[in-house]
Amino acid sequence: MVTISKILENSSPFFKMLLYPTTIKCVSVVVAVVLSYAIYHLLTITEQQKRLREKYMRIGEEVVIDNVGNSVFMSISGNLGSKTTVVFVHGMACNSMEWSKILPDIEKHVRICTIDRIVYCKSNTKRDSETIAKEMHTSLHKMNISGPCVFVAHSYGGMIALNYAMLYRDEVQALILIDPAHPDQSSRFPFDFNLAFKMAPYINNIFRFLSFFGFVRYSRSLSFPPTYLYEPEKRNDLHIILSDQEKWTTMNREIRDCFACFPIFKQNLRLIAQSIKEIPITVITAANRIYSPSFWPKQITDVYKIMHAEYSSMSIHGKHIMCDISDHWIHLQNPSLVTRCILSFQMDSAMI
Repeated sequence: MVTISKILENSSPFFKMLLYPTTIKCVSVVVAVVLSYAIYHLLTITEQQKRLREKYMRIGEEVVIDNVGNSVFMSISGNLGSKTTVVFVHGMACNSMEWSKILPDIEKHVRICTIDRIVYCKSNTKRDSETIAKEMHTSLHKMNISGPCVFVAHSYGGMIALNYAMLYRDEVQALILIDPAHPDQSSRFPFDFNLAFKMAPYINNIFRFLSFFGFVRYSRSLSFPPTYLYEPEKRNDLHIILSDQEKWTTMNREIRDCFACFPIFKQNLRLIAQSIKEIPITVITAANRIYSPSFWPKQITDVYKIMHAEYSSMSIHGKHIMCDISDHWIHLQNPSLVTRCILSFQMDSAMI
């Protein structure tokens, strides 16, 4: 009869370690704990997502933007009597929760409109930044917001806001672009930065699989979106949202569409520059990229500085600010800077 002791006699040291009773017990305990968490997650996540949806539907609503059924989630809040409306445009594969540290400081002064671009992407159609700008225009008008508005946009949202200004010049009062994406970044950045973003959809697919078993829900933080920068309540809400596998699918589609639209956006830069020539524009560049997906963060900062200066120089009222204490997520790490920029335009509007 073959026993474990006989097997161990003729086995390699590594195999002996694997079959050692203590190792087997430890592995069994870990597997039991993981399975317990997974079972608890599967039994409770549907109810948690239902409660979260009810929570946010009390402060906003879904707006259908096409015949396919794609929709955005919009929330109108703040000082509804204000002459200044601030529209927030979130970054790639993120949502409006990223503005949570700014809204409390401006809600008494301006009307606030936050938009989650895609609640669920019900089609696989590619959507460039110009198409998204048109969808955003449709959704704003359905909510009776015609402008002119101050647009505050982060990362890829900056390209969307610039397209919006090109298409609907008279509906834009000012632009505040927070570390915005640029169509030349793929060719100007180090190879490892671009490789990281090419790998992002594959990494997201791993998270998509793990989210089914509760890994995302119970993890303390994620790096993209950076849930470790959110306040505890928002962080918990975001983890529940990201426990939905369809969210990861939607995020991957937006990552794909973002990089695919760079050539088209570059062709439109001249038209954009003509459209925003007299629109006040503030561009904020992160100068402390300690979490940059590159071994050369200083080079990333230097390139961004040049590209963002190009954006600010498009307007005769352009302003370029370097933020020395923040990474890419300036509005989460240094929200007071963004708040001051917003309220400066609110004061300008009040004086008109």
